Amino acid sequence: MPPLTRQDTRPSIHSWWSDSNPGLRGPTINLHAAAKPLMKLMYHRQVLEFIKKNRGSPLSTTALEKYSSYFPWDYVSITTKVTIFLELASRAESDVDDARAVVDSPVFDFIAQTLWSPDPGARTASCILLGNLATHESTTQAIVELKPCQRLVSLVGEADFELSRSATYALFRIAQRLEGVQAIIELSVLERVLGLLESPHGVVRKSTCDLIKNLACYECAVPAILESKACARLGSLLRDQVSLSATSALSSIAQRLEGAPAIVAKMLDHFLELLESPSSDAKRWTCILLGKLVRHESIMLAILESKACVRLASLLHDQEVFWSAANTLSSIAESPDGAEAIVEAKVLDDVLELLQSSTPKIRIWTCDLIGRLARHDSASTVRTIFESKACARLVSLSSDKDSEVYWSIRDALSSIVQRLEGASCIDAQVLNHVLDLLESPSIEIRRWACFLLGRVVGRESTVPAILLETKSCMRLASLLDDQEVFSSATSALSSIAERPNGAQAVVEAKVLDYVLESLESSSLRARRWTCNFVAKLASHESTVPVILGSTVFARLASFLHDQDVFWSAANALASTAKTLQGAQAIVEARGLDNVLELFESPSPELRSWTCEWVESLVNHEVAAPTILESKASGRLVSSLLREAASDGHPVAAVSALLSISKWPDGVAALGHEVILGRLVELSQSPDAVVQRTTHAILDNLARARA
Repeated sequence: MPPLTRQDTRPSIHSWWSDSNPGLRGPTINLHAAAKPLMKLMYHRQVLEFIKKNRGSPLSTTALEKYSSYFPWDYVSITTKVTIFLELASRAESDVDDARAVVDSPVFDFIAQTLWSPDPGARTASCILLGNLATHESTTQAIVELKPCQRLVSLVGEADFELSRSATYALFRIAQRLEGVQAIIELSVLERVLGLLESPHGVVRKSTCDLIKNLACYECAVPAILESKACARLGSLLRDQVSLSATSALSSIAQRLEGAPAIVAKMLDHFLELLESPSSDAKRWTCILLGKLVRHESIMLAILESKACVRLASLLHDQEVFWSAANTLSSIAESPDGAEAIVEAKVLDDVLELLQSSTPKIRIWTCDLIGRLARHDSASTVRTIFESKACARLVSLSSDKDSEVYWSIRDALSSIVQRLEGASCIDAQVLNHVLDLLESPSIEIRRWACFLLGRVVGRESTVPAILLETKSCMRLASLLDDQEVFSSATSALSSIAERPNGAQAVVEAKVLDYVLESLESSSLRARRWTCNFVAKLASHESTVPVILGSTVFARLASFLHDQDVFWSAANALASTAKTLQGAQAIVEARGLDNVLELFESPSPELRSWTCEWVESLVNHEVAAPTILESKASGRLVSSLLREAASDGHPVAAVSALLSISKWPDGVAALGHEVILGRLVELSQSPDAVVQRTTHAILDNLARARA
C-alpha cells in the first residue's frame, strides 16, 4: 500500500450540486464532509488488515514508512493512530530489534508530537510506546534526546486515570537507565516531579514516591534529591495514606551514606512521632528505616540521643510490628554506644517481660538481645543488667522445654559471666538458682549449671561464699557419679579447687570420698579427669595433708604402672611432691620404689619425667636425707647415670644428679670410684648442657672432699 498522497481530481458533474457552485440556489450538499467518516473507516480497516498480515514478521523499514504515512492527515482517525502506536508498543516491548527499528523510523518523530494531542487516548498510547521503547538500553539515549520528561510529568497529574498511569509508567522506564536519571535531573524535571507529591490524588502521590525511590537507586541523583528537599516532602506523607510508599522512598535514600545524615537531621523527630502512628505499616516501615540509619556511625549518636530506644521498646508489645522493632533494637545493640543507650533508657524491664512470652522465638530474641548487651566492655552496662535481675530471670527459665530457648539462655548468661564485672555482680540468689539446677532432670541443664559455676569461679579472685558451703560442694560432688555430667562437674570442682579457700572447702566437704570412687571407675576418661582434679587440690599446701592421709594417694601411686592413666597420675603426684609434706609422704609410703621401676620403661619421655620428679623430691631439705640414706639410693644413682648416658633425655638425668650432689649424703653416694669414673666420662659428652652440668657435679664433689 503506497503512502497516502493528495491526488488531483477532474471536475465532475456531481460537483454542480456542491457548495462550490455559486449559481445554485436552495439547499446544497457538502460532499467532502459526507465522505470523511467513510474515509476514516476505510483507512482504519486498511491498517487493521496490514497489522494482521504482518504479525509475526520483523518490522521492516517499508512497513514503518507506511505506518508513518497515516499520522500527518486529519482524515485518518485518532483511533487508527492509537492502534498503530499500540501495535508498535507491543512489538517494542518484546523485541529489542523492533524497538530499535521504531526509533530509527519516521514514526519516532510523531511520538513526542502526540504527547500534546488533545485526545487523551492518543496521549496514553504515546506514553505506553515511550515506556516500552525505554525498556531497552540501546534505545534509551534516543528517547532522552526527545526531551519528553517534562511533558510526561504534567501528564502524570492529569485527571484521566489511564493517562496518568501510562505517563508514570513511561517515566519509570526512563528512570531505570542512568541516561534517563541524568536527563530528569539536568532538565530540572525533578522539582516538577516533587510537586506531584502534593497532588490531591492518592494514586499520583504514590506513583511519585515510587519514582523517587527509583531515582534514589542512582548515586548521581542523591545530591539533587537532597537539595530539592525531597526528604521533607516525603516526610510530610508519612501520616498519609501513601505512607508505605513514602517510607520506602526514604529507605532507598537512606541506603546512600550521603542521604542518611540529611534524613536524620530533618526528619528524626517526625520518625519518632510516626512510631506512635495508628498505622501498623507506618510503624513497621519506620522501624526498618531506623534500623538502616543506625548502621551509619555519623548519625548513630543523633538517634541514640533521641527517645528512639524507649519508643522502640514500647512497640515490643505490639504483635503487628514486634519483629521490626526487635530487629532495630538488635542493630542498635551491636555497638557499645547503642548498648549503653538501651540500658540507660531503662527499657530492660520491658524487654525482660518478654521472657514470659508464649512464643519461643520471642523468648529466644530476648535472650539474644541481653547477650549482645553484655558482650560489650562496659562496666555500667553489665551493672545495669544485674540491677534488672536479668540473671535471676534467665536462670529461672533454664528448664525451658524448648531446646532452642535453652541454648539462647545459656549463651546470654555465658556472655554475662565472661565479663569480670559480671561475675562479681552475681549474687547469692542467682547462684542458689544455679545450684538448684544441678538437680534438674535434664542432662543439658545439669551440665550447663556446672559450666556456669565454673565460669563464675574462674572470674573471681576468691570463691563466692555460697559455693564454699558444704552443701554446695556436695551437690557438685554428687554429679561425679553421673557419667553424662561427670566432666562438667569435675571442671567446676577444679575451678573451685584452684583457689585456696575453694580447695579447703572441697576437702572439708569430704569430696575425696567421691574422688576415690571416680579413681576406681571403669571409664578411662573419668580416671584421668579425677587425677587432674586431685592435682589442683594438691597445689595448695593446706590440702596436701588430707590427700596424703587418704587412700587417694596410694591409688595414684598405683596408677604409675597404668600406661593409660600414667601421665595424669604422675601430674597429680608431682603436684603433691612440690610441698614438703608431700615429698615426705612419698618417701614414707615407699613411693620411691615405684619411681625407680619407671627407669626401666621403654619410653624416653617417661624416664625423663621420672628424672624431673626425683629432682623435685631431692630439693626438699627434709625429704632429701631420707631418700639418700635409704637402701634405694644406690639404685637411684645408677639409674640416673644410665639415663644420663643414654640417647633419651640426658639433661634431665644430670640435673637430678646435680641436685643430689648438693647434699652431704649425696656426695657420699656419688663418691664411689666407679661412679666418679662414669661422671668423668659424662663430662666429655658432646652435649654442651650435659658437659657443663657434669662439671658442676664434679666441682661439688671436689669441694666437699676439700
